[in-house]
Amino acid sequence: LQLKAVTEATTTTEEKLRAVNSSILALRTQVHDAEQTTTSDGTETIVEFTNTVGTTRTPIIVEVSKQGYRIQPTGIVIESKDMEGFPVSDTPLMAAILAVHRERAKGSVTSQPYVLLLVRPDGSEAFYPAQGILANEKIHFGYELIDVEKAIAAGESAPTEIAAADVAMAEAFRRREKIYANLRYIAQGISPQRAEP
Repeated sequence: LQLKAVTEATTTTEEKLRAVNSSILALRTQVHDAEQTTTSDGTETIVEFTNTVGTTRTPIIVEVSKQGYRIQPTGIVIESKDMEGFPVSDTPLMAAILAVHRERAKGSVTSQPYVLLLVRPDGSEAFYPAQGILANEKIHFGYELIDVEKAIAAGESAPTEIAAADVAMAEAFRRREKIYANLRYIAQGISPQRAEP
């Protein structure tokens, strides 16, 4: 009877020891991964988002410069001139952000993206329209001013995000062209519905 109790106690203790060892190994892996992703020599911005309750989300990073907007790490570029002639609620920038978010949020409960605008010194003119677009659509966003030489460590790009953003932007351009075509028909006194084949 005593041998059985000792054997059970030993088995329970061994199980607890394995669980503790497993937890220690998991923590070591987390520390190693964190050290790998947060090591910086001061020339790059490491992007993380954690709120006060400890929720960690990967933001959709938009680098803002004089040339326009670059969604990181996908490399998708939307030039400032590409934003002209769009309604505020239907721009290529918004289309790309929402497409990337849908790809990242598959299987997630996150319904809205969090966007981080990283603004280069020459990006102030492009920043204000982006800020207005995000605020108009009630998209949670933040911004940070970064130097010209600062590199952005935003992780690896996913081909599915790039493809989804390309399709969404192409659709936004088609919608804009349809708006302009309808305006041309109206200016010519032709009903837009009759003019379409």
